[in-house]
Amino acid sequence: MKYKFYNNFKKYLTISTVLSLTIFTTNCVAYNPPVTSSEVSEVSLSSINNDKINTYITLKDSNTSVNGDGVLISENTIIISQGGTYYITGTLTNGQIQVNSESDVSIILDNTNIACKNGPAIYSLNGDVTILSAENSINNLSDSSEYTNLDEDSEPNGCIFGKDRITIDGTGTLNITANYEDGIVSKDELKIKGSTINLTSVDDGIRGKDFVEINNATINITSESDAIKSTKGYITVNNGNIQLTAGKKGFESSSEFTLNDGNINILKSTEGVEAANVIINGGYINITSSDDGINASDGSGKNTRAFIKDPNAKMHERKDIENKNTENGIYKPIPPEISEDTSNNTAPKMLQNIPFDAPPAPPAFNNKTDDSAENNLSIEINGGYIFINAEGDGIDSNGIITFNEGVVIINGPVSNGDGALDSERGIFYNGGTVIAAGSSGMAEAPNNDSSEGYSLIYNGETIAAETLVSLTDENDNVILAFKPEKNISSVVFSSPNLKNGQTVKIYLDGKCTSELNNYGYYTSGTLENASLLETITLSSKTTSAGVKQSFGFGRQFKRNHENTDTSN
Repeated sequence: MKYKFYNNFKKYLTISTVLSLTIFTTNCVAYNPPVTSSEVSEVSLSSINNDKINTYITLKDSNTSVNGDGVLISENTIIISQGGTYYITGTLTNGQIQVNSESDVSIILDNTNIACKNGPAIYSLNGDVTILSAENSINNLSDSSEYTNLDEDSEPNGCIFGKDRITIDGTGTLNITANYEDGIVSKDELKIKGSTINLTSVDDGIRGKDFVEINNATINITSESDAIKSTKGYITVNNGNIQLTAGKKGFESSSEFTLNDGNINILKSTEGVEAANVIINGGYINITSSDDGINASDGSGKNTRAFIKDPNAKMHERKDIENKNTENGIYKPIPPEISEDTSNNTAPKMLQNIPFDAPPAPPAFNNKTDDSAENNLSIEINGGYIFINAEGDGIDSNGIITFNEGVVIINGPVSNGDGALDSERGIFYNGGTVIAAGSSGMAEAPNNDSSEGYSLIYNGETIAAETLVSLTDENDNVILAFKPEKNISSVVFSSPNLKNGQTVKIYLDGKCTSELNNYGYYTSGTLENASLLETITLSSKTTSAGVKQSFGFGRQFKRNHENTDTSN
């Protein structure tokens, strides 16, 4: 826990001085002494170990009652001044829970309703705070559109605001309405380990400074700005259900975003995920974006926190995935089942969690001294299911993109100024299934010096939306087939079932005899009434097909093209 100078000084203050420091949040100075246990409301504590509770608080406007120590009351401002576990129930129509403690504080909310008209509903000036929602409880927190008594940093600025570490836990429901700026803010570390959180905000939804970690939580956010962000550190999602409707970015991290497992549904965003390094090891993520779906960018042109990867070196080998599903030696990815309910108030169905021990080791650091931001940025897909519907670039890295495992389906842009795949320093395909469809003006495909795996890119005339596009072997067995949601003129197919020297066929229209999976693509079956577009033999790591051959494998083509002197 990080302490400012005044925090170190506070430990020498008397309780009366602490009261005077905190009284600024209300206009009244009345103090209600502790009461006996007989005056405490009886509530269900089925999920709580009573032996660990130090103090019971029953909220009531101008008549809050307390059984235990460590609490000061100034009208409807409830001040927790020492460490311990505090059980809180009841209602304040205009009040605040405030923490000012040198020791850790745990707050248990059990059917607690707090509305504050001049600041956060829960405000921690000093001390690490854990906020737990009791089993089967529904807790409502809200602030107003105006705050008073802001500090020199224009803070606080969140319905739950803490200057130190905040942990959200429990099995109940936490409903947060942020009318001033953000929903949950920690100026230190933010951990969400449980609970169902339904949050609406006029600015950011959840914001942590050092990092944001999410485990086993159900989170529904509607925000006018970014939904979940870390201003100075990383974001890690280990598992859980997350549904985001963001006015700006779904996830934004200044360093790294990692998805290990879980179910993420980004219904609306300008960019679904933006971080210097994006690592997806597993889980499910569905992104709808008005700009890029996934973007590796530091946002400033400089980046000192990201891994430095050498784009000229061979990429590390594709990771072995246990229990890989195969049939006669053919890789058959099995998509998980997901809920069809995409309403803002209902979390998508939880996927079965896969135990995760540790993230894969990053590639070796190179010895280059180039401080270009491009040299440090990356997107790495090691597993999971990624589905992107983007008006801008589908996956855009200002550094490199690496596909090692997993399934990636991109319905990309229709404008020729963007591409389904876009990289500054190369795309490397080592394994997994990739279908990336979009316009052909800026189309890119994996580099020919990928360490293993084969790809085919088709660049041709416009293919209408909902037209079946299929890739088969020479015996007309389907390798990959799908129906794009938009008009496209370019599509990249990457699959472990593509081999060097293999003859493949590209078909349009028709019907596939196998069953369509949940995500609109096929990996088996044969075709009926389809039209053969082209037959081609794979001759390199990435083989091109179609009538438009003047496209670039990566940004280098674009740079060469843009730098060509045409003045003569």
